[in-house]
Amino acid sequence: MRTEYPTEEDLAECDLLITQDIREENYLNVKSANYFIGKVSDRATVIRVPNLFGCNLYFPQCKESDTEKIMRMHSDVIVENRLATKLKLWHMIGWEDENLERIIASGEVLITDAMVEMIENQEVYSAEDIWDKFNKEISKLQKRESVCDISISDYILNEYKKVKLFYDPHHPSKELIHEKGRRILSCLGIEIDEETPCKSALDSTEVFIYGCVKKALEMEFEEHLIRKNRYWGSFYQRPMDRKDYVEIYMYWNACND
Repeated sequence: MRTEYPTEEDLAECDLLITQDIREENYLNVKSANYFIGKVSDRATVIRVPNLFGCNLYFPQCKESDTEKIMRMHSDVIVENRLATKLKLWHMIGWEDENLERIIASGEVLITDAMVEMIENQEVYSAEDIWDKFNKEISKLQKRESVCDISISDYILNEYKKVKLFYDPHHPSKELIHEKGRRILSCLGIEIDEETPCKSALDSTEVFIYGCVKKALEMEFEEHLIRKNRYWGSFYQRPMDRKDYVEIYMYWNACND
């Protein structure tokens, strides 16, 4: 995690500051939006935008692992071999999946196809719980937006059935980031003549949306492969389907024992 910040001199000379709405006490232990806003001059234009990090709308299976906590707290230190293995595990499988973890811990015979079937079709979570979590996350985002200069929740509510808007609980999709950019330009009164979409994406730890979640939220898009843009974290060094994902998950889980 990068912790490089503009100097106070740079901020004092700043004419335009665009900052995410980072709270004083935050997950990544980085400087808050108020810190930066407090350092710019009165003449500066300030655009505060909603922070989408941690907006977990449709990944109830994802849990923060000890590995991720270690990475967040000690990202600037050289790790020993044991921790290096944990870090590699995190990059390969992304998040801890509470259902795969439970099956692995139970000692049941691990059948890849059965685990894929669970992800694709089983009602692992009830529609009521899925909607409850979705609505709570949207409400939390709308509360954040109340202190921002642009909003994005309306776009999410209009588009979430049509396109995958988050790769995992931490990372919004390219489409969602593009829309935030459009709204920032609109806030500044800048017309868009032509768009050049970004080819890269924050999908290196992308996970699948469970079938029961897609069914409950009436999502219309297909999802055959994940990590199509940044697949360097994949064991196979290519985008992965559900079977690939389960096999990689089990492999790295065994390596971490």
